[in-house]
Order: sequence, then C-alpha cells, then structure tokens
Amino acid sequence: MTQAAILSADRGPGEAAQAFLSRRRHRLLIGGEWREAHSGHTFATYDPATGEGLGEIARGESADVKAAVAAARRAFTQGPWPAMTPMGRARLLNAIADTLEAHIDELAELETLDQGKALYVGRWAEIPGAINQFRYFAGMASKVEGARCAIRKGGSRWTRTPRAPGGRASLSPTSTPAAARHAGSRGRGRTAISPATACQPRPRSAG
Repeated sequence: MTQAAILSADRGPGEAAQAFLSRRRHRLLIGGEWREAHSGHTFATYDPATGEGLGEIARGESADVKAAVAAARRAFTQGPWPAMTPMGRARLLNAIADTLEAHIDELAELETLDQGKALYVGRWAEIPGAINQFRYFAGMASKVEGARCAIRKGGSRWTRTPRAPGGRASLSPTSTPAAARHAGSRGRGRTAISPATACQPRPRSAG
C-alpha cells in the first residue's frame, strides 16, 4: 500500500483485517496457548471513529496474571529459551520482524480501528517502528556486555545492564503497538508479560 493510496482511499479494512475482526471474541495468550480468562469475563473494544463494537476481549484478572507470571518464569528457566544462543535470539527477532513486515497493511488497519489514529500513522510510522525495533535488537543480541551507554545527548543520562535480568512486566499506553514493547527484552534473553487493557475510552457515539 503506497502513501498516496492511504491518503486518498476511502475504504474499509482489507480482507485480512476483516478476517481477524470476524472472530469477534479474542482470548489471552499465556504460555504459548490461547485461553479464556479464568473468570470468563470479557470487555468490549470499540472503533472510536464510529462507536461500532469490534469484539470482546478476555479480561485478565488476578488468576490470569499469576498464570502469566508462572509461564514467563518457566520459559526463562526451562525449555529452549534459556539455552538459546545470542545468535539464535537474533534469528528469532529477525523472523518476527519479517512476519510483521509481511502483514504490515493488516496490522496498520487494525491499529487504526482499535485506536482511532490515522491509517497513515500506523502504516508509515508505528508498525515500521516496531519492525525496526526488532531488527535493531536482533543486531544487539550478541553485543550485551554490560557497558555503560549514554541515552541522552551530552551524557546527562546513562543506562547500564551488568547482567541480563529475568522476567519483565510491561504496562504500556494503548497507543503503543504491542509488538514494539518487548523487542529489547527478547534480545537480552528475558521473558515478559503484557496485559490487554480494559481502559480504552468508550466513544461518545456508543452511548
């Protein structure tokens, strides 16, 4: 999809995005398995532009958080992940970036429908930004040496990672693509949990 097509088109989501939306009910991903919330509760997500319901999402609560934390801990200490070499992690992160790139139009459309932002922003800024993060940290996976690095021009702020820590929880704004939240932690061999949020503002037109 070209920039001109995005700026001039007056159309609905493409076939791939429509196929995703047709499921209507979306579950939690915990330990590599899609599952309903332990309580069975869900929350609705809406298209902010029209007030139309996009679907129902499993509402993760205390029991689900505990299950996700336990799954992250198991993944960090058992199985293939802790034994994977830095170059193996790099290949995995690049494969994720390849997958995002192959589905960039679908993902940009879904971001727009869920958040109400311009399609142009998702297609030419946020999803490419997520892809770039995975590629960047794929390159960094074999270079984590505990060095001190400036994170602001002039060296007024620094970051230091003397060793790769364990699990990580991510509480990010809903305007941030989920894929972009964990590239760095994956490159360093960490595991993470990231909740779906029930705090999406309901549009006025939805009542």
